[in-house]
Amino acid sequence: MDTEPSDAAGFSLDKLPTYGRVLLLQGPVGPFFRRVARLFELRGSHVTKINFNAGDDWYYSKGDIVRFTAPFSEWAPFLRKLLAEGNYDAIFLFGDCRPIHRPVRPIAEEAGCELWVFEEGYFRPNFITLERGGVNAFSSLVKLQPEELLAEPALPVADTARFPNSFEQMAAQAFVYFWAMYYGAWRYPHYQHHKPNGWIELFRWLRSGVRKALYSIFESGTRDRVLSMERKGRFFVFPLQVHNDAQLCAHSDSKAIHDCLEKVMRSFAANASLEDWLVIKHHPMDRGHRNYRTLIGALTTEIGLDGRVHYIHDVHLPTLFDHCKGLVTVNSTAGLQGLHHKLPIVTLGRSFYNKPGLTYQEGLDTFWTTDWKPDYDLYLRFRAWTIARTQINSSFYADRTCGSVRTFSRGEALAGALDERRFLGPLPPTVTRDGAAMGTAVSLQSEPGAALPGC
Repeated sequence: MDTEPSDAAGFSLDKLPTYGRVLLLQGPVGPFFRRVARLFELRGSHVTKINFNAGDDWYYSKGDIVRFTAPFSEWAPFLRKLLAEGNYDAIFLFGDCRPIHRPVRPIAEEAGCELWVFEEGYFRPNFITLERGGVNAFSSLVKLQPEELLAEPALPVADTARFPNSFEQMAAQAFVYFWAMYYGAWRYPHYQHHKPNGWIELFRWLRSGVRKALYSIFESGTRDRVLSMERKGRFFVFPLQVHNDAQLCAHSDSKAIHDCLEKVMRSFAANASLEDWLVIKHHPMDRGHRNYRTLIGALTTEIGLDGRVHYIHDVHLPTLFDHCKGLVTVNSTAGLQGLHHKLPIVTLGRSFYNKPGLTYQEGLDTFWTTDWKPDYDLYLRFRAWTIARTQINSSFYADRTCGSVRTFSRGEALAGALDERRFLGPLPPTVTRDGAAMGTAVSLQSEPGAALPGC
């Protein structure tokens, strides 16, 4: 029997309205959107999925599927026509700043169609985000005022399920996804992925593993000095974001990590105590793609920060936060982790948690010497509010229930398991939807009688 989860348990797909017709765009790599579709179908929704590349085909191969194979310039008018003809009630997608997803919000509004956006969890690693209208700086949380939080009783947060080996499963699913996308590129001759792919990307991930092993040896002295008791409370942390992070590119005036590094280092040199250090923490997902040691070294010498700036790659972030004095970020969710450790935070970009009482509001230059502290009770209220309304206790890669309270048969739970016949064999017969208007853009695979895999 289905049960209604409480607010303390967080948000969930079970709390969504029951939509008659649902349109899924691009999801995270892996079978997550196929499982989501099965949940919607069990609630009585008709689900249509748009596939944009052969990786999408691999993980979503059955049901009502539209394949968009036209040039990107035709995407917006095609979507308008599809929404007008399909009478969809809601659109679901992952990442509202992906190029193929950027035009969706105004088009959905024109069509009177609700837009729901999945994103990595604001409170990681055991949550994923789902918000109506947009995420991050497009989130409705941006308008939430501290007074609203203080006016209501604080919600408790229930214990959360944990998802071990989620990174390993993500890596495996991503490898298969990009493999399929690469070898099936002939199906989608105009598709351009929002991130690099192919053999160069594979090389970068292999290089990431090699670098991790090397850094564990060569950076051990730096880690020991930073985390020593005599330095506790005497350094600031600047955790870098991935170089092509949509948060950085879309919700910040500094469009590159280089600009952010120079801004932070120059402000630190001009305003921080001579006794303090700046620890620059590289993002683990960017380890194989970028290395800023040369740039940081050049800026350190030019600005006169020798011995006060330390660049490090792999260190346990909670331990680092337990030892540091404060946190500088553009708009990373690492800021929320910092708040959990009661650290003063300053943000340089646009962020949904940049609010009086939570983050320092007087700018970067005075941040280095302030004795301001965040309101921890306000943070706990904000965390509980956010979890209750936007956070699903789930994993895109390691949770076959998608955070639902439903129970599933073994066959349903294994939905999305690899089947090489999907890709290596011929595609099922397709028919063209509205050939005169859409023939070059899309084909529709509809198998109403086929068994649908689920969660």
